[in-house]
Amino acid sequence: MIEWTIDEQQHLVKARVVGNATPEHFEAYLSAITAANAAPYRKLFSIVGSSSVASGDIPAFAALVLKSGRNTSKIGPVAIVVASRETNLLADWFRSLASLERPVRIFQHESTAMAWLDGIAPPPSV
Repeated sequence: MIEWTIDEQQHLVKARVVGNATPEHFEAYLSAITAANAAPYRKLFSIVGSSSVASGDIPAFAALVLKSGRNTSKIGPVAIVVASRETNLLADWFRSLASLERPVRIFQHESTAMAWLDGIAPPPSV
């Protein structure tokens, strides 16, 4: 499953895979982003610990992102946090398949990922 929060003040979507994520979970996540008008927000997507994404689902995840992105004029940057070499390879494959006009990077630590997001798309001033 995928758990997420959408922070309107910080223009940030934080999501993490808990257990196994399926295309249906990913579709629900993207639908929530669309419903909240959060496509332009920065996104931190974490796949760490015992979380997993099946390699066979990567093309389906990418297709969902492309379909969702076609209806949006601006899409925010994505930082993907991974914990293993295998997950890094899957994230890199996903990044190449779901290529939209936005920055996407892969990290091993959430703090580094957030620093990158803050550097390229700082949260709005209050």
